[in-house]
Amino acid sequence: MKMSIYNVKEFNELRDVLDHCEGDVKLITPQGQELSWKENREFATAWAKALPTRSIYKVDVELSSQKDVPYLVTYMVPLAKTSGSEE
Repeated sequence: MKMSIYNVKEFNELRDVLDHCEGDVKLITPQGQELSWKENREFATAWAKALPTRSIYKVDVELSSQKDVPYLVTYMVPLAKTSGSEE
């Protein structure tokens, strides 16, 4: 299952969620680069920290296991509430 996550300001929080996933996880950068989370965790973390604004407008996450979907949804719900509350 592929999910798009928008407005990632705290990459460490996303990193913790992805670490919790049991199946294979692919992180797909805005440039289309596919990174296996388990193999490229440190690279992805360094990439996120190197961004000028230290935030990611959009990143795609591909999960191999349906069991991991609730972890990501739970992470995304507070993000939706935060970005929707700004008027």
